[in-house]
Amino acid sequence: MLALLTSAFLYAQAPATGAPTPVEGTPAPAEGTPTPAAPGAPGGDGRGPDADAAAGAPTADRPPSVQAMGRGLGAMPAAGQNMDSEGGVVVRVHADVEPTATYTLVFTNAEGKESVVELSDLGVPPDAKKGDGIWVGVGTAGGDTVTVAVADGDRRVPAGTAEWEAKRPFRELEVKLTGGTATATAAYGTPAPGAPSGGGPGMVAPAAGGGGGFAVGSPPSDPNAGRLQAGVFYAALLVAGLSAVVLVGTLVVGRRRARLSASLVPIPAQGLLGPGSPGPDEPLGAWLVDPSLAEALVAELAQRLSTHHRVVVVAAPELELPALAGGPAWRIDAARPPRAAQRAVAALAEQAGPPVRVLLAPGVDLAAWGPVFASLRGAAVATDGGAVGNLPVAARVGRDAAGWTIAR
Repeated sequence: MLALLTSAFLYAQAPATGAPTPVEGTPAPAEGTPTPAAPGAPGGDGRGPDADAAAGAPTADRPPSVQAMGRGLGAMPAAGQNMDSEGGVVVRVHADVEPTATYTLVFTNAEGKESVVELSDLGVPPDAKKGDGIWVGVGTAGGDTVTVAVADGDRRVPAGTAEWEAKRPFRELEVKLTGGTATATAAYGTPAPGAPSGGGPGMVAPAAGGGGGFAVGSPPSDPNAGRLQAGVFYAALLVAGLSAVVLVGTLVVGRRRARLSASLVPIPAQGLLGPGSPGPDEPLGAWLVDPSLAEALVAELAQRLSTHHRVVVVAAPELELPALAGGPAWRIDAARPPRAAQRAVAALAEQAGPPVRVLLAPGVDLAAWGPVFASLRGAAVATDGGAVGNLPVAARVGRDAAGWTIAR
């Protein structure tokens, strides 16, 4: 894992390979400037004529059209496409109102033939920014001198006439649409570095001050993209490795605990009054005893429970309890509401210390206290024949010369 992390860090710090290095004394191209097409290549990218034909790019016998350039969202032409062929032009409509449907630009040449350019303001190339009011599209004008109209559904707004020099590439059209009037201005884009300046294959770069301008061609590659992808890959690999280590560790610890549990056999705890009597960890139950032995049994159980537990004794005020060793121990008057006593015992159990055990003395109404303390551990002493409510009978206690006797 450490080796993977080190490799990812070193890779992220290494310089990107293949990144262009400016020649000393030569200004670096502006950010976002596209790479020029290779002169003489049929498609400008070295793919050959077959690849261009399959992609819908223009060839010698098939000039570009609106469909070849991409309708709808103003898709960019293929890298290196001659934007001068058949009046290729980049259109920007600066509109101060939203269209009822969508804006399109309609060119009409001297023969009356119309060419429609789809426009978009969705931030999808060639549009630079979504929702900035500049609608951009790429299409063909159909001639050097054309009339221009901005269409919004069935409604058209005339924008005048646009004229470009014959055979001059990198044509652009800027249209200002304000209210119900539109004005069109023919312009030329700046060729990308290395592109021919007199026609032939080339690309269009943004015109200075054009606002929302863009470059038609292949976008510049990001030299850091490969490094970023590799860093993400190594990070994912590191996370997967750490997860595997945690999973294996959990399985190993679980197996060790399982073996330990299988090796340990618990020894039953001794009963409170010796063998055969209920232990301190059993649920609250009734210990039945002769009335003459009831007070002695309460004292005995209180002493046994307080050895390793905190003890809460519920008894009538007249019942005398001896001092207890261990504990600590508390006393609750049986005349108090059971629910209030239960909340006090619950708060005591939440504090750090030995486990809490309860002891209900004779005279306590077990029908009222039993359900409230049923979830606790301890003992409830009741005289023979007395009511025990819903508490189970844990033991019947007697006494002889040898000591306490237990019957369960």
